[in-house]
Amino acid sequence: MPIGVLGILIGLFYTAPPLKASYCGFGEIFMAIGFTFTIPVFIGYYLQREFSWLPLIVALPWTVAVPALKIIREFPDYEADLSVNRRNLVVIFGKEKMAPVYILLTICSLILFVPIVIIIKEMVVLVLLLPTFFLLRSLIPMIKGEWKDKEGLDTICKNGFIGMLFILVALTGIFILKGLLSGF
Repeated sequence: MPIGVLGILIGLFYTAPPLKASYCGFGEIFMAIGFTFTIPVFIGYYLQREFSWLPLIVALPWTVAVPALKIIREFPDYEADLSVNRRNLVVIFGKEKMAPVYILLTICSLILFVPIVIIIKEMVVLVLLLPTFFLLRSLIPMIKGEWKDKEGLDTICKNGFIGMLFILVALTGIFILKGLLSGF
């Protein structure tokens, strides 16, 4: 119950006073905590099984990807956010400083697939190639600096969003397939 209440409060104070986390540079952290640790991962696993580090290990790629997704989605909105004083990280630090942060978080998210591959040790982990493909299609142009023009930024945002969504699809698919193949 306390974790559920925490999740509700995180969602509420993301935009509501007194915190308004998305307006003062904490929106990325609130999203990472709210979308991963709270409701979907730990509560679900804990209620069905018991406490385990497995949900944390599985959630880490997504936990790191969520702030990256939030950051890249702030790039196209930079001028609008600046005009309404929405002080997210991109407005606070600028695009030049946040581009490497997106790159680092995306690379870390990809690296965090490795423990999952080690734990699962079966071919079903090849499903992780799907988010990897799209994340690389976002990462490579970002590294090249293509975020500086509208067309490049659109491509980066689109592929980053698809890749990060496929992280959830791939992780869910891996555990469903593993369960089906092992007879639960």
